[in-house]
Amino acid sequence: MTATLAGVEAELLTETDTKVEVQAAIGDAAAGHIVLTHDSGALVTLENVWTYSEAGVVDSISPAYGQLNTKVTIFGSALRGSSGEVVKVLLSGVEATILGGGRRLYCGARRQLCWCFWHCCSD
Repeated sequence: MTATLAGVEAELLTETDTKVEVQAAIGDAAAGHIVLTHDSGALVTLENVWTYSEAGVVDSISPAYGQLNTKVTIFGSALRGSSGEVVKVLLSGVEATILGGGRRLYCGARRQLCWCFWHCCSD
């Protein structure tokens, strides 16, 4: 079985006769259908029910370096995606402690040295 959300193929996580769970891939902001395509070729479509939200944008980060317990502020827009909260921030591949959020996202470095190539993940 394959699944698409607004024309973008999603990762199939689980499937039963009554429930299909998928994980959305990266997609441009757009609305569209959910389409399930079975191995037999059968299609199940629910029209105009999925919307990809606009991707978040980081404008700046301060400071851009630090060490254990450095408070890092990430400035940007839509940092939470379409979710209510950010659930993970990586600074140079190291998970940081999230201290608070809004238009600014505050994080604390967990290791000795942290060059801040950030990655934000939300539910």
